Amino acid sequence: MDCTHTFQTGAGTGIQRVVRRFADSLLAIAGEAGFEVVPVRLEGAGLVALPVAEGRVAFPNAGIRGSVEPDPSRRRFEIAHLWVSRAGRLLGSSRLREWADASPNEAGLARWLAGRDGAGTGSATIAPRPGDIFVSLDSSWVYDIRTALDALGRAGATRVAFIHDVLPVTHPQWFTPGTDRCFRGWIEALLPRTDGFVTNSRTSCAEFRAVAESLGHAPPPCRAVHLGAELAVAGEGAVRPALAGALAPGRPPAFLTVGTIEPRKNVGFAIDLFDELDSRGLDFQWHVVGSPGWLADEVARRIRGHRAYGKRLHWWVGLGDAELDWCYRHAAALVAVSTAEGFGLPLVEARLRELPVFASDIPVFREVLGAEGSYLPLSSARLAAAALEDFLAGLGGQCRRPSPSRIARPWVDSARELVAALVEIDARRRRPG
Repeated sequence: MDCTHTFQTGAGTGIQRVVRRFADSLLAIAGEAGFEVVPVRLEGAGLVALPVAEGRVAFPNAGIRGSVEPDPSRRRFEIAHLWVSRAGRLLGSSRLREWADASPNEAGLARWLAGRDGAGTGSATIAPRPGDIFVSLDSSWVYDIRTALDALGRAGATRVAFIHDVLPVTHPQWFTPGTDRCFRGWIEALLPRTDGFVTNSRTSCAEFRAVAESLGHAPPPCRAVHLGAELAVAGEGAVRPALAGALAPGRPPAFLTVGTIEPRKNVGFAIDLFDELDSRGLDFQWHVVGSPGWLADEVARRIRGHRAYGKRLHWWVGLGDAELDWCYRHAAALVAVSTAEGFGLPLVEARLRELPVFASDIPVFREVLGAEGSYLPLSSARLAAAALEDFLAGLGGQCRRPSPSRIARPWVDSARELVAALVEIDARRRRPG
C-alpha cells in the first residue's frame, strides 16, 4: 500500500488521516485476510518498505498539535508555483508558465520538487512479483506515479488506485491555480496503468467515472468502501486546558465544525450561522477545528477579527486525536456545511459518539448519513439557523444524544471491505478474456 505522501509530510488530517487508519487496520487484519501487508513509499520506479513498530506504521510525527501550517510539501509547491508563474509573466514566457502548471506526471515544477523530496534516502527497494496487489492509498497526484505503475505492471502485479474525490477537476475554482491540470494529468496517467479503482462513496465513484468519460476513456468499474470512524486516541496526549475549559460541563452548548479551512468546507457560511444565531440573542458557542489550507486567508481573517473570537467563537488548530475526541464528546452537535466532499469523515466520527449532526444537503452527505442527520439549506443562513435555534430550544440545558449509529463502523471493518474489493479486482484481472 502506497503511503508516500503521508510518510514524506507527516500530515495527519484529511486524506492522510484515512491513509494512516487504513494502513494500521490492514496490518491488524493481515493474518485473517491471508495477506502479507507491506506499507511502502515510492522512490522512482521502486517501492521502499516503511518501518512498522508494534503493528503500526512508524509515520513521522504528524506535528499536528500546535502547528498552524498546511502540509509542508503543498506549501512548498504553492510558494514555488507563485514565483515561477510570476517570473513567466514578467518574462513573457508561456513555456515557463506551462512548466509551473505541469502535473507530476509531466516534466515540470511538481515533478522536480517531488524528486528533491525523495532524493538521497539510500533505502533498498522491494521487487514486486506476480501475485502482489499494489493499492495507491495516498495523494499520488503530487508525485510521478507512472514509472512505479509501469514497473508493477511488467512484474505481473495487480494495480489499484483509491480515489478520494475528483473535486479539483469538477470544481477547480476551489483550488490553487494549476491544481485542476495536475489532477487531470494524474487521472490520465492512472486510467491506462491501473487494473481497478476503489472510492470512498458511491457519489465519488459516479463523479470519477464521469470525469474519466469526459477525458475520452470508457467509464472504469469502481467499488465504494465506507470509511471507518474511530480515532487513534491512545498515546495522543492530554487535552490542552483551554480546550477542556471551553467545552466543560456548565458552559453554553457548543456547535462544532471540523475540517481543513479551505473553500469547499464553506466555513464562511458557518460564521454566517454564528452571526445569525447571535443576532437572536441565543446562548451558545461555536468551535471550528482545522488547520488553514489553501485559499483560506479571507476566512482566517474573518474568524480572528470577529468580535466573539476567543469568547464564544473558537478556532482550534493542530488538535491531536484525544483532543478531537474531546470535542466530539462534549459538543452539542456537529455542523458540516461543505459544498462538496468525497465522503465527510467528521460525520461518521461524530455519529460514533452519538453526536447529533447537521449537514449541508448535498448528495454524498445524504449517502453517508442517511436518516441519521438533519440537513441544512445552503441557500439561506436564516433558514439554516432556524433549524439550529429549534435544536437549542429542545436541549433543555442538556447535550441531547440520539440513538447509537448504524453508519459509524470500526476501521478494521473498512479494511476488510477494502481487501474484498482488492481481491475482486485481482480476480477480474486474472480472468481469461
